[in-house]
Amino acid sequence: MPTGSGKTTLIWTCQRLGTCSIVFSPFKYLVEQLKGILQKHGNVFSQPFPEDSGMFGMLATADYIVLPYEDGPTSTDLIKSLHDIGRLGT
Repeated sequence: MPTGSGKTTLIWTCQRLGTCSIVFSPFKYLVEQLKGILQKHGNVFSQPFPEDSGMFGMLATADYIVLPYEDGPTSTDLIKSLHDIGRLGT
């Protein structure tokens, strides 16, 4: 979608309560920009994630996880973990 078409608004308005949405961004610098905007609407995480001991806390409390596109192929465990605990959202 082109710049200014409402992509970010669509992300947070489609969020279901109690779930975590994983958002992929085309550029690393946009990850931080999007993270800053989404923090107004919930608990947001991006790389680097907490150590193993804090990973469950992140999965249990995150409303959004924002990642660059290149992390897509290595995000399957993250997505599976959210699914397994019933928190995988849109």
